[in-house]
Amino acid sequence: MKIVMAVIRREYLQRVRNKWFILGTIGLPVLVIAMMAIPIVMEARNEARDRVIAVVDRTGVLYDDVASDLGESFEVERVPYSDDVARSLDERSAAGEIAGFLMLDDETLSAGKAVFRGDKTPGTLRRMRIRQAVVQSVLRARLRGLSDAEGLEALLSGGSIEYESLQEDELDEGKREAGMVAGFLGAFVLYMVILLYGIQVMRAVLEEKTTRIVEIIISTVKPWQLMLGKIAA
Repeated sequence: MKIVMAVIRREYLQRVRNKWFILGTIGLPVLVIAMMAIPIVMEARNEARDRVIAVVDRTGVLYDDVASDLGESFEVERVPYSDDVARSLDERSAAGEIAGFLMLDDETLSAGKAVFRGDKTPGTLRRMRIRQAVVQSVLRARLRGLSDAEGLEALLSGGSIEYESLQEDELDEGKREAGMVAGFLGAFVLYMVILLYGIQVMRAVLEEKTTRIVEIIISTVKPWQLMLGKIAA
């Protein structure tokens, strides 16, 4: 056991004194988190800056619903249709006055197809919100003539299920989601630590074999003691 402890002490001191150990332990997780967070932050900033969307409704029945659905995330401006409306809105979009404009026509009402024009392509979240607003508005317009339009709309949107528990002290939804996020982050950190640790052990073994130090060590230490010390360190 003393031999194993000696191996552990040597491996630990050799590893901690290595600048790559500190860089890999602290720098790599920070780099990975930054690579995940920066695109999200940049897209959120772009969305906050480019919030004005013009809507041209040639159908005459979709604007109110589309504006209501988009109103939670965007500032919606109604623009009446004219022959040169596309050129005018293109100029406003290029000048940065609006993020772009949404053209609704008869094809939108029949097949849910619309055209969005802007100075640049919207981000993924923005495209999903715009598409959902258009599709939901078309469904409402198509269902208005039915007797059970509200029920059919709720059914097409996916329905809902209310979950009730017999346990009074059960965690609410917010605490449950916080627990899931904490578990995911903990698993991610654990994965990174194990990965970095495995790389360090592999490099140490390769270095000893390359410099032939392992032959000297094996002459006084049993192989299982050496490996146990490296793993435990």
